[in-house]
Amino acid sequence: MAIFVLTLYGIGSAFLRQRDPFHLLLVAGTASVLGLAVVCAELGVRMSWCLVVLMLAPAVTVVGYETVGHRHLTEALLRT
Repeated sequence: MAIFVLTLYGIGSAFLRQRDPFHLLLVAGTASVLGLAVVCAELGVRMSWCLVVLMLAPAVTVVGYETVGHRHLTEALLRT
């Protein structure tokens, strides 16, 4: 999952030919949720709950994009 997220953001940065600090924040938030799922598993939380936490990792990107990211993308496309 982490490789998928990094690849997705890497492709986006390559296409836009610039780095957006907001995207780095989204990557950090997504990585934090992925890490939380691992910590939950280490603490002995039921596997079903660990999977629920893991399932919420892409939600960080979706919520971030819907609230702020689309404006950043529009500005980035106008600059290129």
